Amino acid sequence: MQISETTKTPRKAFWRLVGTGIAATWLFANSAIAAPLGVLHGRDISGNAVASSDASAVFLYDSHLNITWLRDSGSMNGLFSWDAAVAAADNKSIGGFSDWRLPTTVQPDASCSSNLDLGGGFFYASGTGCTGSEMGHLWSVDLLNVTGGPVSTGDFPNLPLESYWSGTTVNPLLAFNQAWWFDMADGFQDISPKYGQLTPTMHAIFVRDGDVLSNGNGGGGNNVPEPTTLLLMGAGLIAIAAARRSRDANRGEKLTVA
Repeated sequence: MQISETTKTPRKAFWRLVGTGIAATWLFANSAIAAPLGVLHGRDISGNAVASSDASAVFLYDSHLNITWLRDSGSMNGLFSWDAAVAAADNKSIGGFSDWRLPTTVQPDASCSSNLDLGGGFFYASGTGCTGSEMGHLWSVDLLNVTGGPVSTGDFPNLPLESYWSGTTVNPLLAFNQAWWFDMADGFQDISPKYGQLTPTMHAIFVRDGDVLSNGNGGGGNNVPEPTTLLLMGAGLIAIAAARRSRDANRGEKLTVA
């Protein structure tokens, strides 16, 4: 897990309209905490369940959104125009899966710090706290980040704290040839031109729908229980045993009285 202080750059500030903090527990913001137990699950190249921090973990499965992140996509991507980022995701094939894409951005999104209803069914939800978007959910919910605090990249070994393209484009009636982006440095999302001389280049992180766990739907390894599942199974067995002991004790008391 990596913890870094964040800084602003003039280019980012140019696109920002509103930037307010999100409501979250400051304990999370000021502590070196990994992702919550049971949120991100590690998968190796064959689709076997492994610890999310294990060196063999190639994929990270988000059990909240039912999507799988490519754990180290940031290390090989560099900076892209929007078209190039989309093409890179389309052409990516790893672990027998070739249905990678850029993350989506939801509109409207009531969780965002800035929400504008522009009428005619057009909404502009930007700023921080946007947990409706896949990258926003990853940043705020899975990695427990808070705008203004230290930033954790969790078990992603190479996740530059810069801006990342979303695969979601803006309705051309609202803004021509623009797409959404998300900033891993401070959890801010906004729109930017996809084309032209002023088009910024950004990073890309790849995601796909569903899980890659070996269960007949992909991968070639053994279908072993996840570490989190094993913990839950153990806790469940202990609870069952305790309940049985209590039941048997009560039954014995009743038999003695009788």
